[in-house]
Amino acid sequence: MTSSDNQSRSDGVNQSNAIDVLCVIILIAYFLHFALPALGGAFSEDEMMSVYIHWFTGTLKSLWENVCFWKGIGRPGGALYYLPLYHFFRLNPQPYRIAQISVLAASIPMVYHLARLLASSRSVAFLGVLAFCYHAQLANLVFSGSGIYDALCGFFYFAALICALNVKEMAVTLPVIVLIYEPLEICSRIRMAKVLSLDIA
Repeated sequence: MTSSDNQSRSDGVNQSNAIDVLCVIILIAYFLHFALPALGGAFSEDEMMSVYIHWFTGTLKSLWENVCFWKGIGRPGGALYYLPLYHFFRLNPQPYRIAQISVLAASIPMVYHLARLLASSRSVAFLGVLAFCYHAQLANLVFSGSGIYDALCGFFYFAALICALNVKEMAVTLPVIVLIYEPLEICSRIRMAKVLSLDIA
C-alpha cells in the first residue's frame, strides 16, 4: 500500500467523521428547537417533592445511599442532580430546566453513535435518531422536571453501553441483563410482601 493510498483513506475517514459531526449538530439543533421553550417552565409538584426529599435526607446520607445502591432506598441518584442545583440556585426553576435539557442533548451523540454501529447507512441512523430527538409522546422528558430520572437513566444507560462496547463485544448482553433484572426484582418484591404479610398475621 502506497503513501497516496494511505492519504486517500485518511481523507475518506476524515470526511466521513465530518459528516457524522454535522449530523449530530443538526440533530441537537432540531432537539433544542423544541426543547428551549421549556426553559420558562415552573416546578411540578413531583419535582418539588424530590427536591425536598433529597434536601431533608442531606448530602452525606444521600451520597451513602448511592454507594449502598443495593439496599433499594428510593432513587438516591436524583440527589446527585437536585442537591447541587438547590445549593447554588435554590428554587429558581430555570437552572433545573437548563440542566435537564443539557442531559438530554448530551445523550444525542451517544444514541447517534450506537445507531451508526447498528444501521445499514448514515441516513437510516440519522432518521432513527431524529425520531429519538423529539417525539410528542416523550415531551414530558423535556417539559416536566420529574422526567429527569428518565433522562438521567437514559444518559447513563447509553454511556455504559458505549463504554462497555469499546472494551469488549460481550457488552451487547447489557440490555439482556437489564431485561432479566426487571422480572427478578418484581418476584423479589412479591416474596418480600408475602413474608411481611405473614409476619403481620
